[in-house]
Amino acid sequence: MTEQNPNPIVVAVGHDPIDAALAFAAGEAVRAWCGLHLAHVVHHLIAQGPPNVLVTESDVEQVGRQALNAALERARDLVEGIPVTAELRIGGVVPTLLDVARDARMIVLQRATSRA
Repeated sequence: MTEQNPNPIVVAVGHDPIDAALAFAAGEAVRAWCGLHLAHVVHHLIAQGPPNVLVTESDVEQVGRQALNAALERARDLVEGIPVTAELRIGGVVPTLLDVARDARMIVLQRATSRA
């Protein structure tokens, strides 16, 4: 988090849509007149699947950055005049989000929807 954005509301950004989480966090940020900070964590890669399928760390980071940028654009539309920041980190998801939200006012997560 940046020093211009102390004690923000942190929103965890994944690959699934987070419209409800963003709307809730934006409303809380407006009410508290505090910043909004988006965080996407690229999980440490563990080789899984067939050996002929290669996904590089930079591929995963790029997909994460795209999700983060889309959420950042949407968040800025929701909280005009309130600072919105974002970061992409690499690590274990839960410990990294706890670190990002260490000084946060709150952390907002969205439950993954079931896929048919």
